[in-house]
Amino acid sequence: MNWRNWNGNVHNSPSRLEQPRDTDEVVEVVRRARKEGKRVRCVGGGHSWSRLTELADGHVLVSLDRLRGLIAVDMDQSTVRVFGGTRLYDLNEALHGVGLGLSNLGSIDKQSIAGVVSTATHGTGVSFGNLSTQVLALTLVNGLGEVVRLDRENPDFPA
Repeated sequence: MNWRNWNGNVHNSPSRLEQPRDTDEVVEVVRRARKEGKRVRCVGGGHSWSRLTELADGHVLVSLDRLRGLIAVDMDQSTVRVFGGTRLYDLNEALHGVGLGLSNLGSIDKQSIAGVVSTATHGTGVSFGNLSTQVLALTLVNGLGEVVRLDRENPDFPA
């Protein structure tokens, strides 16, 4: 199998492409790859030109495309929880449906939320940051296969 990003400057030939449906499956993918001595890279929409997803042949590529959609809406706080594989075009529609919206958005909406946050997509200056500055907390699976929750109180959160 071969994978490439949208403009073709990053190519991968992973041993497999995993598409987990929930956090437990992400944990299992990471732990299994670790036992096999394989590296793992996560891909979203493949819209970044960066080499973040570049991977030596034979390792494991993980797509979050099956982890999409709203998890929870808190209208009192005007906040939402979403899965990392949610594409911006889907998020915009879902937010509109509940009377909310993002405060800043670029002209391209094909990226996943996880990709937008990890690549610092679209800001408009010092006083109006990129989309990741709107994140209040996140849950991730680290390279050991552990589920980690970070919020603004955690000193590692700005990373």
